[in-house]
Amino acid sequence: PPLTHLHFKAEGDAEFRALLFIPSQAPWDYYTNLSTNDAKARLSLYVRRVFVDSDAELAPEWMAFVAGLVDSDSLAINVSRELLQDSRQLRTIRNKVGSAVLRELQRLADAEEEYIAALAEIDALDAPEGEKSELVSAVEVPPALYSTFWAAFAPSMKLGMVQDDKLRSLYVLHGGRPP
Repeated sequence: PPLTHLHFKAEGDAEFRALLFIPSQAPWDYYTNLSTNDAKARLSLYVRRVFVDSDAELAPEWMAFVAGLVDSDSLAINVSRELLQDSRQLRTIRNKVGSAVLRELQRLADAEEEYIAALAEIDALDAPEGEKSELVSAVEVPPALYSTFWAAFAPSMKLGMVQDDKLRSLYVLHGGRPP
């Protein structure tokens, strides 16, 4: 089952709609493909609802865990795959897909951090255990926890941190965050 999903529409240089899934656990061959540099995001490219390519690089290499589809209205349907790979619009799509996944991962991390902070605040209260347990049960548990994602995809995220500085805020080391 997916940990979370994103559905968004982007406009500008390249207009497209995307439906992306972030899984809760790695596929069985994920780390084999990651170590042999065969890892690619499982994203299918559609142009005006017509399937074009499943090998188009629609996400950065470190985002090989992402699955879904991208449907663009601004790409030409009758171009070769080689020309499509060099397309400026495809680079724009790749950047926007990467940014959307990063925002979602940051949202998951922030929600989990708020949850942990709320539990720590309740624990620090000078109240009887019965009251504390009632307060703990009232705290809303985030539907998807970033720690679940991190446990499954830490090697991929670490690869991404070498390639992309934006990932440093999502780096988790022994349950904490770097300064």
